[in-house]
Amino acid sequence: MISSEQEINYLLATITLGIRQSLDLKIILETTVQEIRRIYNCDRVVVYYLNSNRNGKIVAKSIASQELSNVSNLICNPYLESSWISRYQQGEIVAYEDFTRASIPEPLEKLLQHFGIKASLTAPILQSGNVSSHKITLDRDVGSVKINLDSETSSKTDAEKFQLWGLLIAHHCQNSRKWSESEKNLFRQIADQIAIAVQQANLLQRNNQEIKQKQIAERETKQTKEFLQNVIDHLPIAVYVKDASQKSFGKFKLWNQATEKIFEIEAPEVIGKTVYDHFASDKAQKFLQQDLEVLETRKTLNILEECNNNGQSKLIHKVKVPLYNQDRQPQYLLCIAEDITQQKKSEQELKRKSEELAAFSENLKLLHRLNTTNYANFAELFQDHLQTGCQMFNCSTGVVGLIKGEYYEVYAVESDLQTLAPKQQFLLKDTFCLEAVKTGKTVTHECIGKIESLCYRLPYKYFKFESYIGTPIFINGSVFGTLSFASGDIRTGTFSDREKETIEMMAQSIGRFICADRVEKKRQETAELLNQSKKELEVRVLQRTAELEIANYHLQSELHERQQAQFALQESQDSLRESERRWRSLLESVRLLVVGINNQGNVTYVNPYFLELTGYTKAEVLWQNWFDKFVHPQEKTKAQKAYQSLIKGNYQDICCQSHHHQKTTILTKSQEAKTIALNVTQLCDLQGISIGIMCIGEDITKRQAIEKMKDEFISVVSHELRTPLTSIRGALGLLATGALSSTSEKGSRIVKIAADSTEHLVRLVDDILELERLDSGKIELFIQKIKLQDLISQAVEQVQIFAQKQKIELKVTQLDGEFDGDYNRIVQVLTNLLSNAIKFSESSGTVKLDVEFGKNTENPPQSMITFAVGDRGRGIPADQLESIFERFHQVDASDSRGKGGTGLGLAICRTIVEQHGGKIWVESVYGEGATFYFNLPILGKNL
Repeated sequence: MISSEQEINYLLATITLGIRQSLDLKIILETTVQEIRRIYNCDRVVVYYLNSNRNGKIVAKSIASQELSNVSNLICNPYLESSWISRYQQGEIVAYEDFTRASIPEPLEKLLQHFGIKASLTAPILQSGNVSSHKITLDRDVGSVKINLDSETSSKTDAEKFQLWGLLIAHHCQNSRKWSESEKNLFRQIADQIAIAVQQANLLQRNNQEIKQKQIAERETKQTKEFLQNVIDHLPIAVYVKDASQKSFGKFKLWNQATEKIFEIEAPEVIGKTVYDHFASDKAQKFLQQDLEVLETRKTLNILEECNNNGQSKLIHKVKVPLYNQDRQPQYLLCIAEDITQQKKSEQELKRKSEELAAFSENLKLLHRLNTTNYANFAELFQDHLQTGCQMFNCSTGVVGLIKGEYYEVYAVESDLQTLAPKQQFLLKDTFCLEAVKTGKTVTHECIGKIESLCYRLPYKYFKFESYIGTPIFINGSVFGTLSFASGDIRTGTFSDREKETIEMMAQSIGRFICADRVEKKRQETAELLNQSKKELEVRVLQRTAELEIANYHLQSELHERQQAQFALQESQDSLRESERRWRSLLESVRLLVVGINNQGNVTYVNPYFLELTGYTKAEVLWQNWFDKFVHPQEKTKAQKAYQSLIKGNYQDICCQSHHHQKTTILTKSQEAKTIALNVTQLCDLQGISIGIMCIGEDITKRQAIEKMKDEFISVVSHELRTPLTSIRGALGLLATGALSSTSEKGSRIVKIAADSTEHLVRLVDDILELERLDSGKIELFIQKIKLQDLISQAVEQVQIFAQKQKIELKVTQLDGEFDGDYNRIVQVLTNLLSNAIKFSESSGTVKLDVEFGKNTENPPQSMITFAVGDRGRGIPADQLESIFERFHQVDASDSRGKGGTGLGLAICRTIVEQHGGKIWVESVYGEGATFYFNLPILGKNL
């Protein structure tokens, strides 16, 4: 029982404060029932929620002990009658002091007995009639009260101002309870506060739903905006929007990624700003005028303008479209921009190509005229082609040149230069045609002065040509010459592919004319020979007819004699066949080449030795032109002249009668040159008319090489021997005559010269003898394990004094390792190479000795050790990098006198290295020094 009004007020204040401080209905209800049970000292307090079908559930309860927890949360409607519901809807407080003495309906009595209730106090929880109908459910998983609001509001009459939401019930289960008026009033007030909390929860739930719906709408709006922004950002054209309202006129509202790329300004730097923030005032004013024009005219504006960003010029096409609000007032200005720079360039390129095609079409007409014109001679042909080419390529000079080995000869020229004329010859390497001849392709240069490698060549150095186009002229698959055009002016653009095709077609046209002329000349020669043969045949027929008439008189008398001679003739023919068989057998087996050639220069017979020597098959040789296919091009003219002289009987030209001895160089199938000593014999038919020649020859290629080596050897050795011997003889002569005393200073110098010459002579003889012993294999290498450090140390030690005398620093690679070889011979190689490097180095220079292990590139690869001796001396010319290892060969002939040496050191080194199974070579840039390399197999070589 509540003892004081203070406690009542405290309880009411606590509940009210809880409602004000908490928005969670479940917490409010649980706190309320706990406080009521504590203040009223009850056994059980529950808040019961009533559905419209009079079913109900307990949404909050507080019990004194666990034994009272048997009250179900769900209560069925048979326990609640309509009359009871009406009492509560009227706001009546129902109190029972002792149910055992009260008169109550039977269903309710069973319910009270079931729950063990002795006394109770019940107050209705009412909601005003204008509150939307609702439902309260207990979420057991979460443990909170949910209020489900219906979307429709029921219309209430005046009699239904309140709705019964639920009941607040206090139970006494052990004893009866007398409820005071103050307790009832407080209970009603608490029920009213619960009604307020429910009302507040309803409003809060409605607000939460509205907030949630608003958040969903805002999220959808944001997603839509982000989607549209993403779409706009991925558009291939620039899209940006300006504010057209008076308040924020000109401020950028949208700036997509394509716009950032075109104007090179990122969106954060632009949004919310105007053109005055990023452009100069005059340019910004221009943009503003365009915007005002669009808004005033209410029409789309197309603008084409150039802009320059970071030095890069762009051509931008802009479209500005005004956008208005519902009141037809300017709201936004939509701007679309596109970079059409590449498109414009493509249009210009298309125009350029169209112009090129038009020019090419005109050139084709000129080429057609050149191809269909009948020229009286080659001078007219070349002159017309060169004049037309100068017109086509806008050049001042055109040249047709012939390639003659290493030389370039001007055959025909069209130029305003007086210093350029036909028959002039230049080295091919000094002309611009060198690349065209080497590659077989058209070569062009637009500004030769910028190409350092071409500035030293004659066309630029003497004729001041700045632009050039040239192409090879092919005859039978070989480069016959070149067709080229040049100008002293620098060409503004490059030579187009069409122009290259044009000059190539001109060169083909010239080549066809030359080929046709050659064929025609050969045809005329053949026709002349046939006509001459015809006339000779007619004469011979007449002669033969006369002879036959005379012989006819003697025929009868000779018939008997012929019969007698027939047997003898048969024997003679048999003998002739046997002789022919023997000769053919001899020709087939002799180790001399035998070739038969007819009057047209075609091969009619070859023996097996010729096929063996040249590598051809018989089918590849017979009926081929001897001079075109087999004779070396450099000797072709000479051989043809001698052949024609022999065929036509001009024996005085070749200093013989029907035989001719000559040396001829022929080419094998692999294009190897062979020198042949030929004995050429004229062949005639029975009437004495020449029908060709028979050539019998011997391969003297090796003999010539040996003779050349012998001559060179004798020449060098004689010089090398004569020089020191002359010095010795002169010195001894002076001493012998007493002209000088050996004890005088001058006499000592003369004696020293004689001693040095004697030492040089002895060293030369020793080197010659040693080289011969090495080449002949008379010296056997002593193969042993060699320690690399010992080898290098001894070699360096032997040249150290010489290096110090010459003030040369030696730098040596320190490397450990072993390999097989002749220790003394390899020391000899290293000493020779180091001595040469020191000898040809400048004073205070440096000589390096490097060593490394590795593998060669052979299959299979072999482990090798490589030595390298380098200096910074005068170096070796490129054309002597191979010959420097030959006997008595020196870069400068004066080296043997000025530097000393015999010219055999490198030859000896090469022989020693090759006998070890290695290789020696040199790399050098003339004027910058040289590096000699040699490698040896690590496992050695069985010798």
